[in-house]
Amino acid sequence: MLIDNLPEFWRPETDQENITWLYLDQPDADENRLSLAALRELDAILGEIRLEKPKGVVLLSDKPAGFCAGFDLDELAALGEESAALEFYRTGYRVMDKLATLPMPTVAVLQGEITLAGLELALACDARVGLDGRFRNRELALGLLPGFGGLGRCFRRLGSRSLDLLLSEQPSGFGEPPVTGMFDRLLVDEEQIVPTVRRMIVHPRQESLPARWKQWRIAGWLRYWQALRWRRRLRRNWPPAFHPAPFKLIELWQKDGAVARPFVVGEIRHAARLLAGETAQNLIHAASLRRDYLASMSKSVKKLHPQQLLVTGVNRANMAVALRALDSGMRVSLHHADPYRLKQAVLSIRRRAQGARTRWRRLGNLPVGLGVDKDGKTLQYADVVLAEPRALQWPLFLQKRNNRQAILVNCSYACNAAETGKPGKALVIHSMNLSAEQPLLELATGWKSSSKSVRAARAFALELGCLPVSVRLETGFLTGYVMAAVIDEALILMAEGAPAGLIDRIAREHGMLKGPVETARSLNAAELRVILPAPRRINSLSQANSFIPAALLLKRMPLQRQEELFQRLHLRFYNAAVESVHTRRVKNWQALDAALLGGGLVADFTGGIRRSIEQQGADSFVERLDSLAQSHGARFKPSRGWGKLAAR
Repeated sequence: MLIDNLPEFWRPETDQENITWLYLDQPDADENRLSLAALRELDAILGEIRLEKPKGVVLLSDKPAGFCAGFDLDELAALGEESAALEFYRTGYRVMDKLATLPMPTVAVLQGEITLAGLELALACDARVGLDGRFRNRELALGLLPGFGGLGRCFRRLGSRSLDLLLSEQPSGFGEPPVTGMFDRLLVDEEQIVPTVRRMIVHPRQESLPARWKQWRIAGWLRYWQALRWRRRLRRNWPPAFHPAPFKLIELWQKDGAVARPFVVGEIRHAARLLAGETAQNLIHAASLRRDYLASMSKSVKKLHPQQLLVTGVNRANMAVALRALDSGMRVSLHHADPYRLKQAVLSIRRRAQGARTRWRRLGNLPVGLGVDKDGKTLQYADVVLAEPRALQWPLFLQKRNNRQAILVNCSYACNAAETGKPGKALVIHSMNLSAEQPLLELATGWKSSSKSVRAARAFALELGCLPVSVRLETGFLTGYVMAAVIDEALILMAEGAPAGLIDRIAREHGMLKGPVETARSLNAAELRVILPAPRRINSLSQANSFIPAALLLKRMPLQRQEELFQRLHLRFYNAAVESVHTRRVKNWQALDAALLGGGLVADFTGGIRRSIEQQGADSFVERLDSLAQSHGARFKPSRGWGKLAAR
């Protein structure tokens, strides 16, 4: 290469057959991120390649984690001005266009997990080779659109399947549709990469337009109906006011989804506006907060890796934790005195692990890592013991044959504060939103709980892929305390005549992933009596849902009444969150935001509790709380923690 300075992100090598191999290798990182510096360096290298004229160019990763794991979050957070975002996308568009117009064949070799950033690079190449990986559009959760020209290339390559690829929330393997349509070759062995790529460069295939019947499938009137179907599907979980990116993508597909067009009009402009908007910046902030919190937790438990989990209770919460432990690679043993309940628990886990509703009654064909322990012998070497929610089974745990390094874990809101920490290594946990990618796992520790036990519990949570947040057991669980305020207010509103479905809809549309009434009905009576300030209101939950749809009720309700319902739910939630930090229920604001975001109590588009307060102003919250306290009682009295926030 003719470049004077040594490349930092890309490592070019030219083999004996005059083929240039460009290895993406971000320094001091476990995975590659596509930053502005990496794009500019690629721009310079492509200029040199155009002068040297090799036989072909191959783009691939030098890291086992995968080709490209997305954009640099810190860099995206700094692009809050539309002019800076425009410059970012124009640079990326120019680099991808230079790659796409090279006079020699180009091939992208993809492996591991790739995201939208990696897809942009791959689609700018003439051909793509896949090897044991999957695609996941993480940028969609950040409120971003393809802005480097990848939107038009994707429309041209996949046609009507483009929306299935770009709007999917779940990861898809390279061999699964519609991801498989991106690739020209799918390989099963790394040794096949070099000969396959060389054949593709020596004998390149010319890209041709799809057949006429495929072009007819994405005619204008068909795109209209496809867009309508996708809008209806997304509105269930993605309110357009708070998640504009997927709906803008559908709009662009409806206008410019013709396969004969190699670009999308206004792609850069729309992508830059979304990136610089408040929603995308809040989503990026939430993702950065999770990343930083996990990094800080991982440092304290670097050498701890629990391998064996013993489950002595077969309730629903324990089974969810056991299934997640299996997915993470841990060994799980089930133990229960009742053979029938033990059998039902094994069948339940196997059903969920295999993803099929099998009705087999035999205990054969267990998932990998799952075992049945009828005599409790696993206790000798178990790292974590997950016990029944009511009885912590101290006699079993304190026997001399147990592993001295093991910790006893209880998974319930209805925990016994007096017993926890009795042997020094027993903890109580509560899991929230376990179906999410990074759910919350609260660790409630007593005053006698040892530091080693707390570190071991954090390691267990990280092994499960959860966000571990430590709380003081004397004050109870954070999520229970914060949700209790909202559930209590929702029950008061129901007593005043507000329909339960309407209350949940208003809460979801303004930042909660799950409505308060829906959350309360998912808890049992014992847990509700523990967390609710006025348990006598539990009977209100038996109120039947209105037969009128919540959307129609919302249209009939005056705007002033809608705003009042929202303010009452919203302010009680924020007041309880501020009080939990003020009373040291959690360590700091970072832990609070991580807990509420991971537990699904706050949607990512809010950016977290602290960011919302900074954007709206603490004084504004205090004024509204004082106003509601005068009209609705002392439950809206502002927490003393607001004074510290207002002083900053």
